Amino acid sequence: MASISKGGQGLLIIAILLVLLILVIALIYREFTMTPAYIYQRSVYYALKYDPQVIVEQLIQVMNAVVTGYAINYSQFLMNEGITLYLHALTSMPVSYSLSNVIETQLKLMISSIYTPTGLIVPENNLNARIAAITGFYGALGIPGIKYVYSGGNKSLILASAQQTYDLPSLGIQHLTLNYTINLTASIALNSACNISPNTMTYNTTLECIFNFKTNTYTCTGPGIYSTGQANSLWAPYYRAYPSQEYWQEGVGWVVSSGTYPLVFTYPVDELMGQSGFVISATFNVTQSPNNYLVGINFLTPTPPTSGTGNNGYTICITPLTSQSSNNICTVSYTSSSTIINVTVIITPKEPINLFSGSTIGTASIYVNGQPQEPISIYLPNFHLISNTIFGNNAYMLSGYDSNYNVYVGSWVALILNNAAVINASVKYLNSYNLPTNIPIEVSINNNPALGATLSGLAVTPTLGAKSFSINYTVCNITSNTIVFNVQMPWPPTGYPTTQYLILVNYSNIILALNPWSRPQNSMIPRGYSATSLVPYMAYVLNKTSNELIINTYFINLGVPTLLSIYGSSTGLYITNIINGYEYAVIGPVIPISTLNILKVNNALPMHVMSIFTFNETLYNLATGYTVISQVVPPAQTSITGYGNTANYPSGLYNWVTEYEHFPNQTLPYTYFNYTILNCQGTSQSGNTYANYNLYYIYANGQLQYVGYTPSLQLPSCQQQYPPWW
Repeated sequence: MASISKGGQGLLIIAILLVLLILVIALIYREFTMTPAYIYQRSVYYALKYDPQVIVEQLIQVMNAVVTGYAINYSQFLMNEGITLYLHALTSMPVSYSLSNVIETQLKLMISSIYTPTGLIVPENNLNARIAAITGFYGALGIPGIKYVYSGGNKSLILASAQQTYDLPSLGIQHLTLNYTINLTASIALNSACNISPNTMTYNTTLECIFNFKTNTYTCTGPGIYSTGQANSLWAPYYRAYPSQEYWQEGVGWVVSSGTYPLVFTYPVDELMGQSGFVISATFNVTQSPNNYLVGINFLTPTPPTSGTGNNGYTICITPLTSQSSNNICTVSYTSSSTIINVTVIITPKEPINLFSGSTIGTASIYVNGQPQEPISIYLPNFHLISNTIFGNNAYMLSGYDSNYNVYVGSWVALILNNAAVINASVKYLNSYNLPTNIPIEVSINNNPALGATLSGLAVTPTLGAKSFSINYTVCNITSNTIVFNVQMPWPPTGYPTTQYLILVNYSNIILALNPWSRPQNSMIPRGYSATSLVPYMAYVLNKTSNELIINTYFINLGVPTLLSIYGSSTGLYITNIINGYEYAVIGPVIPISTLNILKVNNALPMHVMSIFTFNETLYNLATGYTVISQVVPPAQTSITGYGNTANYPSGLYNWVTEYEHFPNQTLPYTYFNYTILNCQGTSQSGNTYANYNLYYIYANGQLQYVGYTPSLQLPSCQQQYPPWW
């Protein structure tokens, strides 16, 4: 019995302890494991009992924390993946991705779940949140395949604010308006802001492509650029047009046994690529016919010749010493006694390039086997504004006219052969950048000096990503509303302009970026823009095996590397048949074509493809110089447009144009391009007639075959009138 009694007492004690434990757990659960809103509400209630002012202060802190947090996160998001937010966040569109909408949603959630249920706070009106940004940059460091930050502005700004009016009936407060704003601004100031003398240095760059026709290889090297490939595909001679006279022989080069035929370079060579000039060189072997040959270089021609040298552009001819006949197709002729002949032409502008206001005069220095010859004065092509009634807009044609020689000028180059072989060739582009090395930067926060701001450097190379570097700077002035830093940029800027140098301003983890060299040399680039994309050339390739039509567009980038954006349902490209009045939206992939694109940045194209809402956006890295972007028209669309029968090629393309959609809220504000390419001839303001044209190729049996270009007689007038439905 005793043992049983003791056991019963033990059980009773255990039961009592369990009950107490359950009560304690219940109390803890009620106090600490209820919903966050319940706990906050109780906190608010107890705080009100002791100090009602805490409620107002806490509300202010909540608003400040939300606005500050989103300003910090947004600035860093712009650096890493800003392209995905730029379109809708900066325009404050009422969509789920709008940053202002996110701030409003966050604050409403906190107030409605914490304060409103207690009856302490009653909002009088809707919360007004605002986000504004003059980024001067947007980023893509966090997006796979891009790893790039782009900057083009002299000013960056992030403004985040929130405002709302409340009633606090328990405190007897009505119409309490709370607002909080963060306005961080950084900009490149005038030299007078620091009273410093500007120090500008010249940075020279060379981009050179060397073509070895003996081995059928080429190599391009330049600042941040290296690419290799097959040389023959890029020069695209008039394949198989004269098979008995023109052919390629391994170990020898391209051979022309009789007649005068060109080896045409399928890549534009003009002052758009080399603002400080360009160099064309070729080496010929005339051992087969040392007493009867003609070799040389035809450059700055508006239409690549399909036979002979034509009468456009300028032609440098070399003939034997024994030759007595003069050739009227040559601008200038020289003689040589050597069997290995090198011809080099150095084109140098006499004045700064201005593509949109009159022709630029240059000098062509000529060397034969290293010996200088008499130079000639030449005209460089420029853009002529042509009114276009077809689409109701304007376009530019890159062309020109030299009244001294009575020739039209353009951008293409050909090597001239007659009873000779061409061994190698090279094209060299020269650029000079005048860059400031000391830059004043002013920073303000809410219109006050941003004391405590720090500066750092970021060097970004396409596909490789960003690399931080330290910069030297001092505080040189503090005004009533800004602090001014004198920044010393590193010199020389290795890899520039392919590698972009940015200055990062950090204030309490809010980051702004500035590009100190956003406008290094080209007067035609608007201030605050880092690049200009123009589209002066086009080429068509018909793949006879797959019956696909490939439309190649040469994009020129005159500034620092940036992204090219193509919008549309799938591509953003439209093909329009002018004569028959048919319009087709061609659905097909947009890709770079390796056989026509020699300038690659780390051999990585395309960069990335993204989708924004219902719009597909194809993004391509656009290095300085030309980039060839291709649209592949599938066989079904090729047949619809009339190209299914190869007999219509290229005549079926004479009256077709390619138009680029212009999306109003472009995500790439630092790149613009003329989105209509005219295949027509028009009259410039000076009265000279200029022709815009297309090149035509056929791709068959693994070989790109150059067919020709649009004859001027086949081109309609740009002012041609069409039915009212146009």
